[in-house]
Parts: sequence; structure tokens; C-alpha cells
Amino acid sequence: MKKLSIIIFFFVSITCFSTYDNYASIFFVDSNFESNSLEREIVIAVIDTGIDKNNKLLFDSLWINKKEKYGLTGIDDDYNGYIDDIYGYNFYDDNNQPWDNNGHGTHISGIVLGMAYGKNLNLNKNLSIKLMPIKVISGNTLKSERVYSMLSDAILYAVDNGADLVSINVGVKENNPLIQKSVNDAKENGIPIIAAAGNHGQNMNIYPAALDYVISVSSCDLNGQISGYSNYSEDIDIFAVGENIYSFTFDGIGLMSGTSQSSAYITNLVAGLIYKRHLNRTQILEKLKEILE
Repeated sequence: MKKLSIIIFFFVSITCFSTYDNYASIFFVDSNFESNSLEREIVIAVIDTGIDKNNKLLFDSLWINKKEKYGLTGIDDDYNGYIDDIYGYNFYDDNNQPWDNNGHGTHISGIVLGMAYGKNLNLNKNLSIKLMPIKVISGNTLKSERVYSMLSDAILYAVDNGADLVSINVGVKENNPLIQKSVNDAKENGIPIIAAAGNHGQNMNIYPAALDYVISVSSCDLNGQISGYSNYSEDIDIFAVGENIYSFTFDGIGLMSGTSQSSAYITNLVAGLIYKRHLNRTQILEKLKEILE
């Protein structure tokens, strides 16, 4: 059997604050990013380790599958193939519990929501974002025998259940037809995908980040230099700040660095770009480069 090269983009967190109230009072500052009124909700699928259900700020921001929430327990009320998937789905354990037992997805979700802080991290904090957590990793493991099908199913779940935007913070070294097909489906439905490029500090590609339609994100420091841990290649679309970012952890607030943090930052900015108008991939990249200059 061929061994799969599985990449999981984790960095160590350092807890700095113990309460969410402290976090809200210290880091909810005005953003320099242009924002307008809350014309509609933006649903963002976060394909990662899940989300901390005990974090009230995150839990209150979850997307809700209303047909399942108000339907019959144990029944696939919306006929999407998943039973009682009220808040998202856990493809690792094949159940409706997309809850985090690692911390990475929780940290990423805070950035996507705009509830994070870092120097030169000009997040859009004034959008009504709903998170659709899609879990493909448990703890520090991803099931190698199902990695391609899980990633493909996760993307298709986001597309089929109304996500406006997809954030992916895991990948593999080799492309696969299943992943390519799911990305094509997102493209056909006009749903942007933002993906982390990986933390190996090498000139290498990670999939699905390296696929043509996906907006791949690498990390840079405050001076615009490539972060030492960040992957880079000619297929990278954009670099963004990903070092020393404060966001949610299980214990409160903590620092993490990585291309996942950069990707989450870009996801937040893209949400601000698409919330009232449709933009194609080229237009999104042009707008992002204007914002980040």
C-alpha cells in the first residue's frame, strides 16, 4: 500500500489571558479595513480540527442547519446525507459533533470571525459571519486511509450546504481526483476557497492549496519577508501576516503562528469583499493586493 504524505498545519500556542471578557475589552479595536452595513450573513466553512463548543463567542457565531435543528432526531431531515448535522459535520468520526479537541480550529475560527489581534492584522470586525465547522482532524491525527475522501467530502459539504466561502488549513503533498473534483464543484458554484500553503519552510506545493482555483496563502513577517516556517513556490497566490497572532484557545487567548493564521486572515478579508457583490478569483486577488499594500 502506498504511504500517504499527510500535512497538518499546527503551531504551539501560548496562553496569555484567561477570560473572554478580557479579550473582548483589549482586542476589539477599530479596523482599518473598509466596512459597511450588515447587509447579510456570510457563511464560512472552516475545514480544520473543529471548534470549541464551550467558547460562547464562537458558539453564538455558528451556522445553524435549521431543517435539522427543528426536525426529527435521528432523521436526515434535509436529505443531504448527514443525520442531525445542526452545526456542521465531523468527517473524522463520521458524526454530527464537529467539536475541537486540538485547539487549532478554534484559534483559526477566531481570526476568521475578526476576533483576533496581531500587528498589521487589519481584520474586518463588522461583518455578520456564521461559521460552519467541518472537522477532518482529531487531536493531531488525520486518517491516512481516508484523507482524500474526507477532504473532498468536507469541501462538497460546504458547497452543498450554503457556504459562501471555504477556509482549508490542512493538506497533502499529492493531488487527487477526488479533491480536484470537489474544488471544481466549488468553482462551478462561485464559492471561493482559501487554503494554507504549509509550514515546512520549503519550496513545495501542498494540496488543495496549490490547485488553480484555490487561493493559496503563505506567511510573512511584519516587514513583508517570508516567514522562516512558511512554504513558498510559484503557485502561491498571496503572502499575509501569520506570525504571533492572538486568538481563542481552550484556556482563553493565546498566540499561534503559521500559514493557517495567514490563511484565516485572508479568509476574513475576502468575506468583506464578497458580502454584497460577486467577485471572481482574479478580482478577489486584485482587491486583496490593494488592501495589503
